[in-house]
Amino acid sequence: MDEREASKRDWNCDDSSAVMQSEIDGGSLQRIADAVEAMAQYHVHLIRDLEEYKGKYRVEQARCVRLLRSNAGLRGVITKMKGEREK
Repeated sequence: MDEREASKRDWNCDDSSAVMQSEIDGGSLQRIADAVEAMAQYHVHLIRDLEEYKGKYRVEQARCVRLLRSNAGLRGVITKMKGEREK
């Protein structure tokens, strides 16, 4: 039985030795480390998703600015054509 499994057992005995206590402590620390690593993986995934969405946002913002300028230019052409037609 490894230290992780040993630390999960219920150790309610009066004659615990220093070796047994260190095994329990070591197993507990390994379980805590495993849990923290699992949380860190989720955090890394969230950060990666955030960066991806920020990149998509920047691309769409640039596209929006480009379309606004294009529309303004087309409005100018339409206004110019209306002015020529009225002459």
